[in-house]
Amino acid sequence: MAFKWFAPRSPLEPVLAVFIAVATIHGALNRVMRRIALRSKQSARCRLVMVPAKTSR
Repeated sequence: MAFKWFAPRSPLEPVLAVFIAVATIHGALNRVMRRIALRSKQSARCRLVMVPAKTSR
């Protein structure tokens, strides 16, 4: 069954498979990057809030 799926019936099938794979990988990476960005933003905010408080005292 796997070999039948890999054998391209039309020239567009392998392109479609690659496109779907890239899309899924891109989506997963996008979620991970968004989480990292949110964390870095939160930590940056904490630092920005903490540093002026320390310097003013």
